[in-house]
Amino acid sequence: MLHEHDPQWSVSAMADALQSADAVIAMTDYEIERLVEAYHVPREKIFLGSAGIDPDESIHWDARPRRVVFLGRKTRSKGIDLLIDAMRLVWQEIPDAELYLAGIRVPETKAIDDQVAALPVSWRRQVWDLDQVSDEQKILLLRSAYCVVLPSRTESFGMVLLDAWAHGTPVVVWDFPVFRGIVAAGIDGVLADPARPTSLAEAILQLLRAPTVAEQMGRTGHAKVKCGYSWESVATRYLQAYEYAIRHCPVVGTSS
Repeated sequence: MLHEHDPQWSVSAMADALQSADAVIAMTDYEIERLVEAYHVPREKIFLGSAGIDPDESIHWDARPRRVVFLGRKTRSKGIDLLIDAMRLVWQEIPDAELYLAGIRVPETKAIDDQVAALPVSWRRQVWDLDQVSDEQKILLLRSAYCVVLPSRTESFGMVLLDAWAHGTPVVVWDFPVFRGIVAAGIDGVLADPARPTSLAEAILQLLRAPTVAEQMGRTGHAKVKCGYSWESVATRYLQAYEYAIRHCPVVGTSS
């Protein structure tokens, strides 16, 4: 994963390290392009490995509440503050929309708590702060969501997108290259324009207003993970990378 947003990240040091690799496994198509352009890795050495997941075999959309879910570490870098601001616009049109914030707390979570506390009482009552959840709670949450929102501007992949699709739930993300290669706009999720802050609210409303569309997007995402992100398909791609490395690695010595 290329965490190029990290201030400690060194492109030159990583490029030097990658020169010794016999094969490289990338997470996204965008990452492949960056590895070629910025790190000078030969394209034939790069394999799209991605991540694997076990999709839910049964999807139920009956009587899903208009529930917006965030799942991840509760840091400002994840864009939770942007999501709360977006929900202010959502609540003006759909007052009963629910916002669930689930994830591990960190010291800076206090700023998020304060932002929620500053909401009008009627909106604050629509926010559920679950902190860290068990695997069972996570499954129930994803099964009941109308959409999962990942408002982060600094992701290298976003495993929560696969989590959402595994349970037939559409996603909302910013229209950045890393997400553009994972989410098919209007097909299994909605891409919000990062140049327009209100577009995040518009993307959420697009799904909340159209249950049939949201359900279809969720089902399409579910089919995507079954086809392209099953453990079998992901393991096959990793195996191809290992086999390539074995075939092309230099012989450094023999034993007698």
